Amino acid sequence: MNSRRQRCSYAQMGFMAIELLAVLAIILILFCLYWGGPLNGSSQRDFANCAKNMEFIHTAMVTYANDNNDRFPVVAHAETSDVPLALLVPKYTSQTASFICPAARDHALPEGESIAKKRISYAYVMGLARTNDPSQFLLSDEQIDTKPKPAGARVFSDNGEPPAKNHGSHGGNILSIDGSVQQIPAKTPSALAFGNATLLNPKPKR
Repeated sequence: MNSRRQRCSYAQMGFMAIELLAVLAIILILFCLYWGGPLNGSSQRDFANCAKNMEFIHTAMVTYANDNNDRFPVVAHAETSDVPLALLVPKYTSQTASFICPAARDHALPEGESIAKKRISYAYVMGLARTNDPSQFLLSDEQIDTKPKPAGARVFSDNGEPPAKNHGSHGGNILSIDGSVQQIPAKTPSALAFGNATLLNPKPKR
């Protein structure tokens, strides 16, 4: 009788061990899916919040264009993106937090104050109008340089090191004139050109 009970007890322990291993395997799989994939949950949230920032800036730019013959902000001889985009603040928006990518770790900006000569997170194509091709890119995360990019060229950091590492090595967001935001990898799948306009990057980090 005791031998029988022992065998039952061993069998139960065996089943419990298998169940425990199955639960641990499920937890490990979920952990890998959440943290170990190409883009973890936190990074995806940052991309989504970054896209919302760009959409908010786009709304301010469209309002500005309505008052300026459909032209988006332009400042002659501007060298960094903060200079023309400063024309939006505070008349067209007082919410300066939108000019900082949530993943970039750039310093917060004072609300309602000019962003000129401040470090923002986004690159801007200066010299475009609402009448340009709606699919033309207008705003993006900081880029590695201010040259046009053919398909397959590196636009953002691909190793998580500066420059252009708003989202580490995961690529970046691009906003088009029509207000749509596209998430692309570090190497662009399609050409990013801007004709006679000028691509301006943010001020360099100190």
